[in-house]
Amino acid sequence: MIVCSCNRISDTQITCEVDRLIDDDKFRLLTPGVVYKALGARPRCGACLPNAACIIQNYVNGVAACAACPLRKLASAKHLHALEEQAA
Repeated sequence: MIVCSCNRISDTQITCEVDRLIDDDKFRLLTPGVVYKALGARPRCGACLPNAACIIQNYVNGVAACAACPLRKLASAKHLHALEEQAA
């Protein structure tokens, strides 16, 4: 799926780059700007940044995207349970 239409960056490219960046330095703070720079791009209009941040965070945490995510995908049962506990 294309996440950034300005740069034609897909979710697969983002997750592959996150893997590479984590392999290089597991303590690096990963932001969309860091990942885009590693891909040789930069955010232009910025509309993709919430989706990119959500993809990065969910990929690093090993969970599916939640309903609050701009991508609006279903979350894993474990993640949903954690969200319910936070709300309570």
